[in-house]
Amino acid sequence: TRPRDCALTRPQQSAAERALRVAREPGPGWRNYLDRQHSTVASALCTCAVSCRTPCDVVTRLEADAMTSLSERCRVAQEFADGALVRLRHAAPVGHGFGVPNPDEVSDAWARTRTSLGRLPLGDRVVGDVADYPLPGLPEVFSVAAGHEIVPDTLLHDLSDHLVAILQG
Repeated sequence: TRPRDCALTRPQQSAAERALRVAREPGPGWRNYLDRQHSTVASALCTCAVSCRTPCDVVTRLEADAMTSLSERCRVAQEFADGALVRLRHAAPVGHGFGVPNPDEVSDAWARTRTSLGRLPLGDRVVGDVADYPLPGLPEVFSVAAGHEIVPDTLLHDLSDHLVAILQG
C-alpha cells in the first residue's frame, strides 16, 4: 500500500516502520525502542486491525478467524484507552502539587468505562460475572485484549501477610 492510502498518521507510520527495523536487532535495542514508543506502535497496530481502509500485508497475511479475533480485541483495547478511567488518570497531574481523583470519581469513571466496553462484541466478558477486584472487571479487560488470561499479581498481599506473620511471631 502506498503511504498516502494508509490510514495511519505520520507518527504511527514512522513508529511501525521503525518497529519492523528494530525487530531484527538484539533484544536490548527493540526493547528500548518499545519502552519509548509502545503506545504509538500499539495505536498503529490497532488502527490496522480495526479501521484500515486499504489493508496491507500486516493485515492480509492473517487468516480470517485470527483477523476477526485481533480486530475485536483491539477494539476492547482502544475503548479502554479512550474510556473515562484513562481520561481521568490523564487529567490528574500527580506529582505536581495537585490532587488526585477521589475513590468515588474513580468508581464512577470505571463504571462508565465498563458500560462502554460492554457494548462491544467481547463486552460480555468484561461486564458479566467478574472476579472480586478493586475495579471489578479490570483483569478481564486485559485478558480479553491479550487473548489469554491475565491474573492479578498477589506479591503485595503475600508480602503483607508474611510481614504480619513475622511481627506476630
